Amino acid sequence: MLAREHVDCLGCDARRRYARGVVIEIVWEFVAHPGSQAELARVYGEHGAWARLYPSSPRYLGTTLARDLTDDRRFLEALE
Repeated sequence: MLAREHVDCLGCDARRRYARGVVIEIVWEFVAHPGSQAELARVYGEHGAWARLYPSSPRYLGTTLARDLTDDRRFLEALE
């Protein structure tokens, strides 16, 4: 588990997350290949191809990608 001070939330809006009373959040961990961090952030970020799979669901609240500040290849993604 990452401490809050070890995570850089890439484009997230915490107010959106908690104002709607999120009950279930699915979190994935990704470790990028060396040199591919920007590509991973583009694809799995808030407006990336991965996030575009879910908006048709009325219960989808958003996707948040966070980068580990102690390991720039490690990312966590939360699907709300």
